[in-house]
Amino acid sequence: MSAINGLDKQKAMFALTMDRSMSRAAIAVGHVLLDRYNLKDLRVEKRCYPSIEMIAAETLYDVRTVKAARKALRKAGYITWTAYGARYTRRCWYEINWPCFVATKFEHDRRVAKFKARRDALAKGDVDTTFEESASAGEKSTPANPENSKGDVHPVQRCRVRHPQIG
Repeated sequence: MSAINGLDKQKAMFALTMDRSMSRAAIAVGHVLLDRYNLKDLRVEKRCYPSIEMIAAETLYDVRTVKAARKALRKAGYITWTAYGARYTRRCWYEINWPCFVATKFEHDRRVAKFKARRDALAKGDVDTTFEESASAGEKSTPANPENSKGDVHPVQRCRVRHPQIG
């Protein structure tokens, strides 16, 4: 992989923030780990070495919450860690899985493009064709009626700005 720079760290933080499956604590812990990631390490393996207590102090979460958050990050594939030192110490070194962040950013960009296409279709009045195309692509179809059969609000109407004709 090519060299990682500060801009890549910022993009990774954004990708982690946009991951809907991560809790607030996991996002905060991920941000601390990305912030502490050593770009100038001369070793082949780029690592970061923050203690659990330091992460807890910086994120204002309890140590138990930090442990659960880093387990969630490891389960999602964002980080790996290796414990070292005495048996009961909390020393670890962390490695960042950069391809996982790239995949998350790609998924976010795909969702944004899909939303913008639906929004533009609604603005043009092509609501029926948009939902028929998404249904043919194997997705769940939504009726053209703003309120579907369950009484839920149409996804486009969930925005904060109210359209005068929609309500």
